[in-house]
Formats: sequence, structure tokens, C-alpha cells
Amino acid sequence: MTRTINLDQLRAEANHEPVEVHVSGRTFTLPAILPVSLALQVDVLAQTGENELTAVDAAKVFRSLVHGLAGDRADELCDLISLQELQTIITDAYGIGAGESSASVVSSPNGGMQPRPTSPTTTTQS
Repeated sequence: MTRTINLDQLRAEANHEPVEVHVSGRTFTLPAILPVSLALQVDVLAQTGENELTAVDAAKVFRSLVHGLAGDRADELCDLISLQELQTIITDAYGIGAGESSASVVSSPNGGMQPRPTSPTTTTQS
């Protein structure tokens, strides 16, 4: 028997609204879904201890992430936010973040996406 993963169906069910970030009176529109190439960079940050990542490497990953999210406004956004704020944006908007103790994007069976509920969220008390 063949198992099928229907990405078209999963995408249709997902929230595909762009993410807006407001900072210093400016609005930046980010993609609704974190591209895999950026998720892998977040994973690198999560898997690398602070002492192992050089300042140059951290700056490269930071700039690459911001460029991937903000496109032609990346330099503008880089000048306005800190690394911690970038982590907050990625965690809040995409459900993953550097330094989290949960499964990494690479090892997570759903690619770091928020899991879908398997049953109603209501419970009864006896």
C-alpha cells in the first residue's frame, strides 16, 4: 500500500495570510509560510551553541534570514530589529525558533509546522 502526502490539501487547510511586523512606525509584510531554506537556517541557530557561533556567522545567518523574509526591505528591517526580536518574529509567526528545546525543523516529521488537533479540545470532568 502506498502512503500519500497531499501537500495541496495541507496548504489549502493552512493559514496563508501574510505576517505584518510593525516596528518604528513602519510595516513589513513577511511571507505567510517560512520557506524551507530559512527554516534550515533557524535550525542551524537552534543546534549551535552561542559559544560555537562566531559573530560573523551569526551576522550572516541574521542577514540571510531577514533578507529571505523581508526581501528588498531587508537592510531597512535589519537596522531596526535585534537578533532577539528576529527570534520573536520567527517564533510567533511561524511556530519555530532558535534555541527552543523542541524537535528541530530537520528532525520534526511535519517540518516544524504547528500540529493539527487530532480531537476536540473540550474535556469533561467527573
